[in-house]
Amino acid sequence: PSFSNFQRKGARTESTWTRELEDKGDSMKVFALLAVGAHASFCHTDGKHRNRVCIIEDLRSSQGSKCLWNATTDLLTAQVMPSAIRAKVLEEEFETYDQGRAKIMQNFQKELAGFRHFAHARDTFGNHLKNTWAILQAWGQSQEICRAGLFHTIFGGDLFIFSTLNPFENTSRGRLREIVEDEAEALIWDFATLARSIVNSSLHVSRETSLAESNLTLSSFIGDAREVSPRQIAKIMVVTMADYLDQLVEINLWRDFKGHEHPTALYPGKLKPEVALYWLSRVCRGIRTYLDNVPPIFNHCTEEIDYESERQSRDHYWRALGGDGEEVSPAEQLALMNLSAQLNPFIAEPHVYLAELLYQKEDFMACASQAKQAVELFYAMGAHWDKRLPFRQWIHLSRELLVRCVRRIEGKTSLPLTPEGIVMTGWLVEEMERLAPTVPPNVSTVSL
Repeated sequence: PSFSNFQRKGARTESTWTRELEDKGDSMKVFALLAVGAHASFCHTDGKHRNRVCIIEDLRSSQGSKCLWNATTDLLTAQVMPSAIRAKVLEEEFETYDQGRAKIMQNFQKELAGFRHFAHARDTFGNHLKNTWAILQAWGQSQEICRAGLFHTIFGGDLFIFSTLNPFENTSRGRLREIVEDEAEALIWDFATLARSIVNSSLHVSRETSLAESNLTLSSFIGDAREVSPRQIAKIMVVTMADYLDQLVEINLWRDFKGHEHPTALYPGKLKPEVALYWLSRVCRGIRTYLDNVPPIFNHCTEEIDYESERQSRDHYWRALGGDGEEVSPAEQLALMNLSAQLNPFIAEPHVYLAELLYQKEDFMACASQAKQAVELFYAMGAHWDKRLPFRQWIHLSRELLVRCVRRIEGKTSLPLTPEGIVMTGWLVEEMERLAPTVPPNVSTVSL
């Protein structure tokens, strides 16, 4: 009998079983060797983990299948990953963005303990600032706006009581000005000290509301109210969009816990996505006229999603995942994820799950289409909506799903196998580059 039979009967590990055999003396040693040999030769599982034999047999089961589609794979190849997204995914922001000041800005963040140790909405303050910077880079914003994103609440905010540089100290502004230069520092000061929430409210007066052509007077928690031009307000609000998009969890640490002496929420909760794209899309549309570079999100700020559609989409998504404790069948999951994607066409994550569900059903053409959509929606948003995984994990998961589906369409194993039954990660990355490239054709990448 194989080792797996003994393991199932006694619920013992391989090492435990071997020790027991050794204790029985020399007469059992040969039997022990046979048992271990059988274990290495046959598929076995403990119900959760499968041995190598199981996994390789499963992957090889599709090899030699008839090619399902004779056309080229061009229609199923995702767009090239934007360079700003690539830097974010590879965590090379400071090596890629704004090379004239990047090292200076990085060193400045390392000097101040608040950047590295203060727990923000869902990550450390420094990581949140870096993510906001990366989103603005992905949206093609100016150097001034991107630098403002990297330090946007260093002086605090109208709703954010925490400051890393004291706005009431005369030397603080000059210190930051040495790091980011004059224009970015002035934008950071306006962002941090003016009542931005008033602008947000004003853009929701009606569906067609946009920024007025005249200057707007905004109050400040530092001194007198100030007049601000619509172009400056648009810059402040595009940073606000990126700032909020990086947080986007239903229970936000600084807002829902730290800001209350008697908090009712338990942080981090379930990391359920927050309903907030409805107002972000409204703001984006309202300021687009005054931006030099309109973000690609929400179809270049020309479309909006209403609150009820977004809420229903989020709730269908969460229910499909059993987030509220309800058991949901695969058929129900498929239906709910389709509804979620239809109601909110701007988020990528429902398409990731649709690709997974369709892969399970062996509908590889539809699976590839969903995976491709997911990749490109992540690129357009420059961020992820479901914060339970980091952005880089969502991106690479989507790219790998595209590979597996297309390879099955091509009649290959879903993952590239060596003759010995090994999946070389370098080979897998080569396939990811073929179908969801990180650089344009004929441009070499870092060694795989």
